[in-house]
Amino acid sequence: MLTEIDVPNPTGKLLPGAYANVHIHLAQQPEELVVPTGAVLFQAAGPQVVLVNAKNQLELHNVSVGNDLGNLIQITGGLSPSDRVVASPPDYVVNGMPASIQPQTSSNKSGDTAGNAK
Repeated sequence: MLTEIDVPNPTGKLLPGAYANVHIHLAQQPEELVVPTGAVLFQAAGPQVVLVNAKNQLELHNVSVGNDLGNLIQITGGLSPSDRVVASPPDYVVNGMPASIQPQTSSNKSGDTAGNAK
């Protein structure tokens, strides 16, 4: 993200027009969860994620979002650590659609559960 930051420069080490790469570490609250950015649907009903329920059906679930971390986004409310979130849901998801859980492959060791609409 392109950002301008005013930095005190009493020694004059920073020259006019100089550029720098800066990493800003943000404090994450323990109760906040992160999900892939593609898991959050921004619709008229507000931000939602798609969950796979106990009956292996898809459910749209309202959430509160926090900081956008690039490829991840913080969820500050409406989601629990035990929820099974679809990492990249299709746009046409409706409540009650059947889902099939794909076995975890060696390329997906993050522990994310992904439900795919049939």
